[in-house]
Amino acid sequence: METTQPTYQLRNATNDDLEFAIELNRLYMQPYRDDLPGWTDRLGRAEMQRRWVADPYQMILVDGERVGLLVVTERDDQLILKQIELMPTHQGKGIGSEVIRDVLKQASARGLGVTLYVLRSNPAVVLYERLGFYVVEVMDTGWRGVKYRMILAN
Repeated sequence: METTQPTYQLRNATNDDLEFAIELNRLYMQPYRDDLPGWTDRLGRAEMQRRWVADPYQMILVDGERVGLLVVTERDDQLILKQIELMPTHQGKGIGSEVIRDVLKQASARGLGVTLYVLRSNPAVVLYERLGFYVVEVMDTGWRGVKYRMILAN
């Protein structure tokens, strides 16, 4: 079987990436404003700054340029795909699918399951289902919106 080189690279985020991540999150969340009661840019900035310290952010690079971010954590026997966001100019080009498939390969190699959380109104739900995820819980997270908890089918 032929192996192909990934079209993206990952690198650990640094503090120099924080403003990029805040702007990316603002752009990424813009279409969902109506589904997020009380969401403001100020609140989004504060939330991103809080998570930046707590979570292992990675930058998604294409040709050396930052085009997205990824957060994957581990809990018990699961990898948690906490966040994947791509710049609008890089969405719909297969990059997100490739990143997620690589996360799934890592989980499989380690014998771990995969869980993710996604806004119910996010069209990426269709992508996740196509990759083998299914909804196991609907959660009202207040100002963070109604989310699906999805797990990978065995």
